[in-house]
This record gives sequence, structure tokens and C-alpha cells, in this order.
Amino acid sequence: MTNLSQQQTAEKFYAQSAAQTYVAGFEDELGIKVISAEETRYVAEQKTFLPLSTIKKENLSSEMLSDYELKEHLHNNKSVPD
Repeated sequence: MTNLSQQQTAEKFYAQSAAQTYVAGFEDELGIKVISAEETRYVAEQKTFLPLSTIKKENLSSEMLSDYELKEHLHNNKSVPD
């Protein structure tokens, strides 16, 4: 798992939510409504995933499991946080 500080310093090619923002510009043309979900992270001390805004507000320690890490865990039958 990647901790919050490692993820914050990692460079990304696209800004977070770039795809959602782009597609939202075509909602009327496509006849769709884009909905977004807040990023969640695993909080080990509470044994649950919580929204990032709650984690920051309550100054909690959290871990991020990237899509790649999740797929690797599942593919290799490793445990994944509940």
C-alpha cells in the first residue's frame, strides 16, 4: 500500500478527475449526467475505508491501495482490506 505522503508527491500525467471534467462538458450532447465519487482510503485503526475529506478533517492515518495494487492482490490471492 502507498501512504498519503507518497501519493501526494507522485507526479501524475493527468490531474485528478480530468476525465470526469472532460466528459462533463459533453453531458447535454450525449444525454448523460456525470456523477463523481470521492476518493476513499483505508484507515487501519478503524478497519474501514473512509472518504479522503474525512481523513484530512480528522487528521487520520490512512493507506491508499492503487488500482494496480488491488489487481495484483486479487490476482495473487493476497488479502485486501475489508
